[in-house]
Amino acid sequence: MEMMRTIDDLRRQNVHFRSVTEQFDSDTAHGRFALQTRCTISSLRMVQ
Repeated sequence: MEMMRTIDDLRRQNVHFRSVTEQFDSDTAHGRFALQTRCTISSLRMVQ
């Protein structure tokens, strides 16, 4: 979840994350949801 904290910190500074290869943009609710879902899945994989 460190990545989400970093993206939230950047967003508060008016900096937005947009993936070139994936379809998400941290400036939209849908994009934040997609990004958070990917981070969660990645975290689960690290635990296993």
